[in-house]
Amino acid sequence: MSNPANFDTAKPAFEQVVFFADGVVIDESTAAFAAGFVDAPDVATSRVLWRFDDGWASDDVEHDFVVCLAFSMARNQVFGLGRNGWVRSSGGAGVSFEFDSICGEYTDVEILGASDRGVMSRIRAICDSVFACGWGSQIYKLTGDEWVPFEQGLVPGARHGFLDINGPAEDDLHAIGMDGVIAHFDGKALVRISHHGWVGARQAPVRGLGGRVLDAVDVSREVRSLRPTAGARSSC
Repeated sequence: MSNPANFDTAKPAFEQVVFFADGVVIDESTAAFAAGFVDAPDVATSRVLWRFDDGWASDDVEHDFVVCLAFSMARNQVFGLGRNGWVRSSGGAGVSFEFDSICGEYTDVEILGASDRGVMSRIRAICDSVFACGWGSQIYKLTGDEWVPFEQGLVPGARHGFLDINGPAEDDLHAIGMDGVIAHFDGKALVRISHHGWVGARQAPVRGLGGRVLDAVDVSREVRSLRPTAGARSSC
């Protein structure tokens, strides 16, 4: 791979200044962080840093910029989503999150066709499954080791810019994004929801706040409930 402009590969890894894009806690002594390089913030190069009980370590990603991380307890894996559709996974059944078993031990998989449709935005572990979403109406579900399109019900050719996906159960999900777009999955199909006053709003990520209550935050930081379902419980 060619050297990105203004990126000094002569610097040792510990001297390269990074900025953090996301992070995820695995247990009380272990966490992972997605980071970019200050000298080359816009290129398809990034780094996953690991914080262990006895120090720090890192793995570089040379073909994509990792924008989001998720930890799946069901799979015992950390997933890093690149904006161009590459997904890096570390861990697995029976693997302990320690330096010798994690650093340099990973699998990179490309979500086929993702980069042609738009930037990927978010990856989330929801119950026992892992989902990813992005621009160009992209939603995928990890099935086995393959990322399968999960867009049934959406209008073909629609260009929704999804920023996040979340929900209390695999058959009760919301995807939300640009221009106030909200899509709900009820176990059968995704249906776009219209909310008065939300058209034209750039919604920030959906957050699960316990039970079945989901809130969204717009650019003015106003919190708006998608559905008041007090007392309902998550099936996860």
